[in-house]
Amino acid sequence: MKDKVIVLDGIDFLICNDIVVDNVNYLYVISLDGSKHTLLMRKIENGEDTVESVTDENEIKRIFDILAKGENN
Repeated sequence: MKDKVIVLDGIDFLICNDIVVDNVNYLYVISLDGSKHTLLMRKIENGEDTVESVTDENEIKRIFDILAKGENN
């Protein structure tokens, strides 16, 4: 994986993990100053690449468990 920086709300975030689980693309990102981190779902709709925050705690835990184990399905 090639590390990338994305800008969300004017803040630069480093994409630390980019995985696909159950046909959903997840991005784990950390702000370059280290003060913020979040899990995002990446979608491409009508040719536009967008992300939205994952807010479901069970889903966040499941994805972090997969990341911790180094799995990717």
